[in-house]
Amino acid sequence: TETKSLSGSGAAPALITISGTDPVDLGSVTQGSNSTVILTVNNTGAVNATGISGGGLAAPFGFTGGSYPGAGGTCGDPILPSTPCTIEIQFSPTTAVVSNGQVDINYNSDFL
Repeated sequence: TETKSLSGSGAAPALITISGTDPVDLGSVTQGSNSTVILTVNNTGAVNATGISGGGLAAPFGFTGGSYPGAGGTCGDPILPSTPCTIEIQFSPTTAVVSNGQVDINYNSDFL
């Protein structure tokens, strides 16, 4: 009989957080104008967050420039542990009403 010792260690999965108050207030904006906000995204897990995409946004909210992470955003794929990056959201109202929305960061927890 041949025996081989084995060892391994567990690692916390990727966990994405988005900074800021909840809700993030983009202020009162005149119809036809816009307001932007840059939010910090952090992976507080121990492994890479991969397969990154942004979602959940619907008019009058969107990523500045039309796609994740926004024109002024720095997040990419992957988001490394303890390596903050940013997304840029734009609010462009077309009517004079209060608008509410959300932004999602979709991701997978990578393996070591």
